[in-house]
Amino acid sequence: MIRILLIASLLFLPACSLFRSLGLEDSSGGGIKLSQIGAHNDRKIVSQRIDREGFTRSVEESGALSRVRLVPVYGAKTDKYPEYRLFGIQKGDPYYLLGLRNGDVLRAANDYILFDESKFAPYVSLLRYANEGFIDIYRQGEALQFKYTIMPQRESTHLPGSES
Repeated sequence: MIRILLIASLLFLPACSLFRSLGLEDSSGGGIKLSQIGAHNDRKIVSQRIDREGFTRSVEESGALSRVRLVPVYGAKTDKYPEYRLFGIQKGDPYYLLGLRNGDVLRAANDYILFDESKFAPYVSLLRYANEGFIDIYRQGEALQFKYTIMPQRESTHLPGSES
């Protein structure tokens, strides 16, 4: 039931509310956006279309989401805010399908800074129910924002197996 409510928050609320519902907030209880701290101006936008069916299969594969490791980066460009280097990404897993690679440094998802790295896998999992999503990274020193359009677009906000 909690999972359905969590997924429903993605569908019924604006995308920025997703991380509030996942608890991706700072210690004061409010989420911090890259755009609020001015750390979004230097990024290159990379637009991608993601096949919903293939992405969903990849997410549902046993262990696919838990294989990735997020290692805190110390002395990062934004010392005040956490960043995480990604490891364990394999070809065909959900992270790979999103364009993420080993060694990328995760900055934010849906513009929200991640204060708890354990919230990243649920975000990636929930993307299969969304029509769009965003992930900000550094790759070899370059700031990138992946902007995803999940295709085909969902017309209904009803979850599979939920009541109408």
